[in-house]
Amino acid sequence: METKHLVIFEKSMNSRFIGLADKNKMSYSTFNMENEIKGNFLLTIINRLINRASLYKKIQNEISFIKENGIDVVYLSNTEGYIGFTGATTLKKKLPKLKIIALQHGIFPLESSLFNTVIKKVINKIIYTCFGIFAFGEGFGSLKVNRYIVYGNPEKEFLINTKNWGAKDVEVNLKFLKSYLLKKDEINFTNSNNNVILLLQSLSDSRLCSKKNENILIEQTIKYLSKKYNKVYIKEHPYCKKRIQKFKLPENTEIIDNMISGFYKSQKAYSFFSTALIDAKFFNLETVAIYSSKIKVKRSIYQSFETIVNFENEIRT
Repeated sequence: METKHLVIFEKSMNSRFIGLADKNKMSYSTFNMENEIKGNFLLTIINRLINRASLYKKIQNEISFIKENGIDVVYLSNTEGYIGFTGATTLKKKLPKLKIIALQHGIFPLESSLFNTVIKKVINKIIYTCFGIFAFGEGFGSLKVNRYIVYGNPEKEFLINTKNWGAKDVEVNLKFLKSYLLKKDEINFTNSNNNVILLLQSLSDSRLCSKKNENILIEQTIKYLSKKYNKVYIKEHPYCKKRIQKFKLPENTEIIDNMISGFYKSQKAYSFFSTALIDAKFFNLETVAIYSSKIKVKRSIYQSFETIVNFENEIRT
């Protein structure tokens, strides 16, 4: 029987992946590092080089752990950022017999760019040769490992057709990736008719749109949903808990803290492009992504969603 182990590279991913490891009876390690961006391109590189000793030490400790415990298969929380990209590349190089499986952890634009495919690779190669770490990650699916487990067919097709992965090396398994959401092993959901949950995001704080436009997007979307559905449950983003209080909400809306309970009460889930829509899909909800020209995000990111509505054409009144 293969001995399996999960490596969690970034602190922000600890909760979900520790839950996944526990649910699937795997051991796990946490690097507890943060994928920080310092002001601009050059400062980011300098900061990461200054702090490279910490990352290098954690990787070496992980290699020792894998050897000492006879680990056969390692699952990786991510390989897209510089921490995961450096860790995965080093594990692959130092432990060639180790089976490495990457896990999708978020929504990505399903497209390639010149910066990722050429410029980043050149910079990374130079810095890795000189310092033993990469300055940047190279995007979704750029590092080939033994297998990649993804949310759905759009991601699988992108990896095969654009990133040249083998079809047998990409697995669609949402049940496994979101297994940490369940308290029970079986999946048996009964969703309420004509109720909806709105999953809000931190758009302006992420510099994806202005505060003014964010307020317009939220207010108009809530008004639209309240007219269309019997009940609208609103799940605020954890970093913006007081934001929703300033809006005058329709009577058939309710602010909720527990996203999972909201899923059980709803038939559909709306959001702009939140990964929480993937969580909703796992709970058998119909999912709807809201596209708006006000949000600075690549259009290709919406390929991961089943249904898309245009804010300017269908929602704004």
